[in-house]
Formats: sequence, C-alpha cells, structure tokens
Amino acid sequence: MSFNFQYKADGWLDSWRFINKTLYGDCDDFAVSEALFFSGSKKAFWFDVLIFKTQFYWCRDTTGTAHIIFWRWGKGWLDNQNPYWREKPVGMTRRIYIPIPIVALKMLIGKVCG
Repeated sequence: MSFNFQYKADGWLDSWRFINKTLYGDCDDFAVSEALFFSGSKKAFWFDVLIFKTQFYWCRDTTGTAHIIFWRWGKGWLDNQNPYWREKPVGMTRRIYIPIPIVALKMLIGKVCG
C-alpha cells in the first residue's frame, strides 16, 4: 500500500481509519493501515497493539508539523513521509508514545464518524 497512498487531511475532527478501497488518508490512517497489513487481520492488529508489538507515536516532522509514525517489533519505523522500514525515525523529533486507550478512541471516532 505504501507507494499508492495519497495524503488527504482529516476535516475538523481528527480520527484514525483503516484505509480499505480508497488509498487516501492522513498520516495516522497510513500508520494504522500499514500496521493492519503487517498484522494480517483486525483481531491480530489489536493483539499486536496490546502486546506492544505495534506502537504509535506522535512527533514533529522536519518542517515542525505534527505527525504520526509507527514502530513494529522486528521491522522498525514506518510512516507515509518515509514509506520504507528503517531502524530509527530519521528527521522526527519529540516522539511521544500514544497510549492504547487513545489509539482505541481515535479508531472509534473514525468508525463512528467515518
């Protein structure tokens, strides 16, 4: 999916969605969709999040813009600005782990307001 992705910002309400048939969304949509791809199913996705195999981080990119990236155990870091696996989140500053309840809330908002 990485190379077919097209960036499209959320409206006034930030939410996270799995990208299905359309290949557009923002950085958090990209992150959860790639995480879903590597987990293999939604059930496995949530299991991976719960055991910290997949983790999401808020950071600032090279322009200072807020950005979401994700880390996967055994693979490394990935995001829509750098759609290739790497050992370190190069160019990303102020990385803050996003707790599981926040991930779940953002996903719920995406599901309800989708």
